[in-house]
Amino acid sequence: MKTIYINLLLFISVLFASCSDGKIVKTYKITNFDDEITDTLFPKSKENYTTKYIKLKGNVNDTLYISIDNGYKKYFTGNIDTTFSADYYGKYPVLYNFNTYRASKGELELEFCIQ
Repeated sequence: MKTIYINLLLFISVLFASCSDGKIVKTYKITNFDDEITDTLFPKSKENYTTKYIKLKGNVNDTLYISIDNGYKKYFTGNIDTTFSADYYGKYPVLYNFNTYRASKGELELEFCIQ
């Protein structure tokens, strides 16, 4: 019984030791809606990743959109407080795009992340 307990503790210790904090975050405070933001986050080698996400909080007077890796565009307007994510395993850089589209006024906090 003691051997099982020791092996279980050893397994849990190895599991936690193998998990690292490879989190990479870029944040923006947006008050100027003249330009779009395109950013690329590069994974660190030998780090473990599971998720890529965007957090968006604030308000705008009209429509804007965000996309990850030039994929599906998510449109937002008015008061915004959202997070959306997708699976990510660190095999390639992640391209984030924030486009003001029709929005011209507002305040936003924007966070791009891989973890």
